[in-house]
Amino acid sequence: MIRMTDRFRGFTRIEAVGTFPTGLLNRCAQAKIVFWDAEPADAYTLRLTIRTRDLRRVQELGRICRCSVKVLFAGGTPSALARLRRRAVMAIGLVACLGLLMWSSLYIWDMEVIGEETVSEAEILAALDKAGVRIGSFWPDFTSDSIRSLVLAEMPELRWMTVNVRGSRAEVIVRERIQKPEIVDENAPTDVVAEKTGIITEMRVLWGQPIAVQGQTVLGGETLVSGMTTNGFAPAQAEHAMAEVWARTWYELTAVSPLSGEQKIEGEREKNRWALKIGGRRINFYAGSGILGANCDKIKKEYQLAVPGLFVLPVSLLRESLTPYDTVTVSPDTGRLQAELETSLREQLIREIGPEGEILSPCYTAVEADGLLYVTLRAECRERIDMLRPLETGEWQTDLMTRSTND
Repeated sequence: MIRMTDRFRGFTRIEAVGTFPTGLLNRCAQAKIVFWDAEPADAYTLRLTIRTRDLRRVQELGRICRCSVKVLFAGGTPSALARLRRRAVMAIGLVACLGLLMWSSLYIWDMEVIGEETVSEAEILAALDKAGVRIGSFWPDFTSDSIRSLVLAEMPELRWMTVNVRGSRAEVIVRERIQKPEIVDENAPTDVVAEKTGIITEMRVLWGQPIAVQGQTVLGGETLVSGMTTNGFAPAQAEHAMAEVWARTWYELTAVSPLSGEQKIEGEREKNRWALKIGGRRINFYAGSGILGANCDKIKKEYQLAVPGLFVLPVSLLRESLTPYDTVTVSPDTGRLQAELETSLREQLIREIGPEGEILSPCYTAVEADGLLYVTLRAECRERIDMLRPLETGEWQTDLMTRSTND
């Protein structure tokens, strides 16, 4: 096995041919010449590997042993440099490529945002662009503290961020602020009103003066519990009314879908066209514009010149796969289409009444007219309809004065 030190120094694989080739091994051992991977090819041929610097001495020992020494191949750093010297253009090209790679690694050619949840990636990248961090920017000029300060001032939704640059790739890690829960001011005067129209089935008044009663039909916006309370022993006062009010409600929802539609049938011929993207410039390897016909699908794929985890260059190869297709008119299964619409209506109704609500008696009807399928859901539900409505200062002060005057 060739060691790394021998690769650096250079090694040569030789073949010794003679009546007694093994005598060469003894001579090398006596001369303290390092060799390895010695193996006989036949009774008169022996192959072994030596260091390149010892080749001349081994050839002299071969003549003493009456063996001819032939070089099979040479390897290692000296051999590679010798080959490059004979190929000056290749050597210059290699040096230029290494220099270009080192220069390109000082600029950002790819950015990735990690940790965003409610804030969009586009908003974060826009804030970074204002801070000077963008594709093609010179990252050694970055100052982490200044970038963090500029971005956090631009986006108060973030509580922390950092930019890690590896090669030509910038990894932006953000942490969003935890939104404080909405705090209900229990001292603020409020009424409890009906959010929807329905018949009250259950009413639990926690605080305030009940206006409606169980079994009463109420309209949306009608007051159920008043925050203006009074009794015979104290003057009227404005309070924070609270209550849980359940009611029977009714819904009528309709969904519509065409009874026929167009379906794609892909053609047999698929065409690929290529383009080269260098920075923000694109070089097409095909004639004509990029505008396609009406019935043609285009799938784009980009192959970027990069080594993951090491570097990214602003050069990429683009492939566009073009597949023509025809359209035919098909009629879907009416029963299946109706079932899909019914499911959609039920999901919509669940969103309307909330997770605590209950659907009591759903009824679906389907009608076909003018090439369309109409599916209607009529349902009775049970849900909470209470909603707090703040009392305006002038409103409850006027009410207090009126009640005091009447008292």
